[in-house]
Amino acid sequence: MTVIRSLNRMRRRSDESNMSETSLKRNAKSDLAASGQDGEECSVLFCEQCFVVESPGMHKEYRYEGIEKIKETEEYFMIFRSRLNVIPIEKAGVTDNEWKDLAEFLEEKCEKKIEAVNKTA
Repeated sequence: MTVIRSLNRMRRRSDESNMSETSLKRNAKSDLAASGQDGEECSVLFCEQCFVVESPGMHKEYRYEGIEKIKETEEYFMIFRSRLNVIPIEKAGVTDNEWKDLAEFLEEKCEKKIEAVNKTA
């Protein structure tokens, strides 16, 4: 499973609940390019108490209790720790059944319903 590094800032000041999938992707690419992390792959491990994001030289644990919301696009689960800290988890290479299980697991652990993001051109 591949994860794009955590986003540190959203470029737009508007509420992310009103942002389209295209806007979220554009902001993610811009932030990653500005930080020098564009295209850097990480791995994620979902455990009972937390999930772990790792890449060479980085190991970060996130508790489920700190998750504000989870959004889903065609390509990603977007885990919002705050309005300014988003962890996009790429769906590529994972079967629909595995994503269904992961979605149920995340909803249970975070006590949040996954919201669908509107897709625009």
